[in-house]
Amino acid sequence: MAIEVRTDFIAGATIRIIAYIYDDDGDLVNVGTSIDATIIDSSASTQATASTMSEAATGVYEYYHTTSTTSAKGRWQGQIKEVSGGKTDIERFGFKVRA
Repeated sequence: MAIEVRTDFIAGATIRIIAYIYDDDGDLVNVGTSIDATIIDSSASTQATASTMSEAATGVYEYYHTTSTTSAKGRWQGQIKEVSGGKTDIERFGFKVRA
């Protein structure tokens, strides 16, 4: 089953952020130490800071962020930070919040 990727949300929606963690062989694996999400809205206000993502399945992590009807409209940015032992990986993403 394919996952639908949505990048356009109506203000007031709950946004599900999913991270997939793979090893060097391309297999899904659990993180070694931690994985968290940070979200910044279009007015440069931080909406979530290093919020711990929950394990949904092996190597699959999720975080839910609920916007309000008065949330800033426009392009939001985020990052996923994974720490495993002494190595840190950061991936960036973005989405749009509209009226």
